[in-house]
Amino acid sequence: MAADRVPALLVALLLVLAAAPWGAPAASAEGAEEPAAAEDQMIAEGSSFYFTKREDGQIEFTQILRWEADPEALDFRFILRAKGADPSAPPLVDQRTAQAEAKVKLAPGDYEYKIITFNLLGKAEADSDWIPFSVVKAELPVLAKAKPSAIYMDSLDGKVTLTGDKLLPEGAVTLVPKDGGAPFKGTVVKRVGDKEIVVVFPDKAYAQGVYGISFRNPGGLTATIDDALTVKFQRPIDLLVSCGYSPYISLKDTWLVQNWPKTFNPAGLSAGLDLYFIKKWWGFVGVEPDFSWRRMNGGDAGAAITSDYFLAGLNAVFKYRLTRYLHGVARLGGGISKSRHVFDYDGFDGPTIDSSDPYMRFGLALQYFTAVRLYGEVGADLTDIFLLSHYAMGITPRACIGFKLY
Repeated sequence: MAADRVPALLVALLLVLAAAPWGAPAASAEGAEEPAAAEDQMIAEGSSFYFTKREDGQIEFTQILRWEADPEALDFRFILRAKGADPSAPPLVDQRTAQAEAKVKLAPGDYEYKIITFNLLGKAEADSDWIPFSVVKAELPVLAKAKPSAIYMDSLDGKVTLTGDKLLPEGAVTLVPKDGGAPFKGTVVKRVGDKEIVVVFPDKAYAQGVYGISFRNPGGLTATIDDALTVKFQRPIDLLVSCGYSPYISLKDTWLVQNWPKTFNPAGLSAGLDLYFIKKWWGFVGVEPDFSWRRMNGGDAGAAITSDYFLAGLNAVFKYRLTRYLHGVARLGGGISKSRHVFDYDGFDGPTIDSSDPYMRFGLALQYFTAVRLYGEVGADLTDIFLLSHYAMGITPRACIGFKLY
């Protein structure tokens, strides 16, 4: 008989006991009810343990260790000891068995075993190494309540508080979509003993829908609250206000191009009021009254020009939530540019020219929100101002701070 017939590793190295403290009445690993009588025995398919209920009402567990059967073996010698035990000490179990399994009654702890194979002549032919395994006492968790029962996509607080019992630190929290989508693993950010935890889920989990929440303790015992959380929009509209710094970079000016030697003009301010009235999973749609001012200085050696532009317009805005905190914004619109050009001739006042002209604007920006409704925005707008047959084109970078009013 070849050495490769040495029994293989245990099918399941991690054995599981039941929910309550050792010896106390408990539910099964699948959450089934206790057996009704002492002679009743429950063995789950593929399980590595079963339990019986004694006449005194206590639950007694039996673990089953299995290995690969050798068709040419007469029987096996099964030796089991505590892991790290003195090799000279008597083993916990030393028995012969014709089956490729052994039934033992072990308390939670770390153990190891080895198998000696006897051939058809009854002689020991091969023995395995010491194979370690663990018996783990599994606690049945209890989930009593999830609070809040609703999370709003336009809220920046995604924490969920779970209360119950035996919510162990090594356990796992899962958010399960009711529509059958992929579950999301939660992260525990706060713990109060084993009776209360505060959990957050990945940003992509906060999509409209109804979710169940489950908690799984080491060993596989699980508690679930169906329909525990609803994710939806809290308000039908969003109202935001912002203001900030907006310099101007001149790209082309067909009117006074020879008088504008500087491309970058640092003086500029902008303000906006965003109203979103369509709020869907694919994005927010709204309008934005927009106001800005900038100053440009130019001219030549004998004649200086100071130009102030006041722009007031209305933009259509679209927002896509990259995450709950980071949003991408696109705006497209136009309005009226009121400009004043003041000329100075070697220290003497020259003429002043006022003009009102239409303009168009297209912009892209990123917004990052904090948990207190404040947000920062960075982006840039491309602006065209039309004056009869001339136009002025430029880029307006934006660095703003804002506040969510509603």
